[in-house]
Amino acid sequence: MSQVRRAAEATELLQSEDYLLLREFVRSLKNFDRVPLEVMAGLGGLPTDRAEFHLEKLEKMGLVDGDRQGYKLLGEGLDALALHSYSEEGLLTRLGPTIAMGKESDVFEALDKDERPYALKFFRLGRISFRDIKRKRGYAAPEEHAWLAANIQAAAREAKVLRGLEDLGLPVPKVRHFIYHTVMMEMELGVPLYKVKELDDAKEVLDAVLKAVRACYAAGVVHGDLSEFNLLLTPEHRIVLIDWPQAIRRSHPNSEGQLRRDVSNVVRFFNRRYGLRYDSEAATSEILSS
Repeated sequence: MSQVRRAAEATELLQSEDYLLLREFVRSLKNFDRVPLEVMAGLGGLPTDRAEFHLEKLEKMGLVDGDRQGYKLLGEGLDALALHSYSEEGLLTRLGPTIAMGKESDVFEALDKDERPYALKFFRLGRISFRDIKRKRGYAAPEEHAWLAANIQAAAREAKVLRGLEDLGLPVPKVRHFIYHTVMMEMELGVPLYKVKELDDAKEVLDAVLKAVRACYAAGVVHGDLSEFNLLLTPEHRIVLIDWPQAIRRSHPNSEGQLRRDVSNVVRFFNRRYGLRYDSEAATSEILSS
C-alpha cells in the first residue's frame, strides 16, 4: 500500500487534538528538527500528559517519530494532514486510482464532494535519499524536516507559476487549490509523450510544444526541466506542459541555458522517436528572439 493510502486510512482514526499537533509540527519545521514534548504541548495549548498521549498515538501510527530529544513530523503525517485539510474544505471525499509515481512526486485521482475528478499531486523531494539512508542505517535522515519544508515550498512555487501561466491561456494544468506539499489540479485526459510510440502528426505536435515554450518565455518563465516525461498529449492532440516547481524567471542569469536544454531535450526526442530532422539551435534562436 502506498504512503498516501496509508495516510488516508489514518485520517479515519485521528481526532482534533491529533490534527492540532500535526499543524503545529508544520509551523515548527523551520525552527526545530525535533520538538521537545513540553514545547509541543505549549504550542498546542494542551496539558503535557494529554499532548504525550496524542504524540505517542501519532508515533504508533507512523505519522511522527519520537526519541529522547523530542518528536519530528514524518512524510506520512504531512500527507494525512493535507488530506484532512482538503476534506474539511469539501474538496476531497475519496482517493481514486494512482495516476503517476515518480522520483519527486506522486499523483492520485481525487474526487470532490460532487464526485468531480481532480489530479492531486504530492511532492516527494528527497525521497530517494530517504530510502537509501533508511536502507543503510535503519532510521530517518536527520534532515527530513528540511525536506518536508522544501516540499511545501515546491508546491507553493508550482501553484504560483501555473496560475500565472493559466491566466495567460497557456497549455498548463489548471490549479484548483494547494495545501502544504500538495497541488490539486483539474484532470487532464492525456498520455505522457514518452509512452506514445507512433505519431502521424509529429511535426505539428512538436511545433505546438515549441510554440508553448515560446509563449511561456514571452511571459517571462522558463520550465527548466522539459522533456518527453512532462509533456502530455490529449486525445485531440493538444499538448499540456506539466511539472513546474523548478521553473525560473526569464530574468534569471541561467534562463537562456535552461531554455536551450529544454528545447534540445524535446527536439532530440522527436527526432529520435518520430524520425524528424528538426534543428534544435534554430528553434532556440527563434524563441530567444521573441
